[in-house]
Amino acid sequence: MDGFLRRLRIGEVIIDKAEVAATIAVVAIALQASACDTTSYRAAREELVVIDLVASRRNTGETGKAFLLPRGEATQVRIDVSGSAVPVAVPAQLYMFIYEGRCGSLSAQPKYSLTQVVQASSALNPASLGSGPGPWMLSNPVPAPLAVLRGTPHALVVRTSPADANVDLFCGNL
Repeated sequence: MDGFLRRLRIGEVIIDKAEVAATIAVVAIALQASACDTTSYRAAREELVVIDLVASRRNTGETGKAFLLPRGEATQVRIDVSGSAVPVAVPAQLYMFIYEGRCGSLSAQPKYSLTQVVQASSALNPASLGSGPGPWMLSNPVPAPLAVLRGTPHALVVRTSPADANVDLFCGNL
């Protein structure tokens, strides 16, 4: 059953839900940035930074990616994750934080709390809240340029809600 939650069988083809979600994210971000203008689409695609999110020990077996898109003096951060091995309340609430440092060696407090939106959406049905086992997506702005976030060591941490014990689910070095 665990493999079913991350993989979807269509006919004889097996599709990894995290890969589908990641592809949807890239297209959605690029279309959002470009308003369907081909030149803008190419520019947005070249500026887009994709970060692998590594599952924590308590979230073993799950996968994720973060997509960072510069927005002038801000950066839009979107995550697509396969789900959570840690039980979470429904609908899923995910909290994102950017820390100074690297995964495994983070500062004591987050530099940026990306908590404007915490209700995850289903990556397979974006109109639906994260009520199933995943995959989920979530997007929030960071009030800092991408160059600043990438210029010195920073890490993105995704964790469960305070009601779900603030368990770290993923970390990715920016």
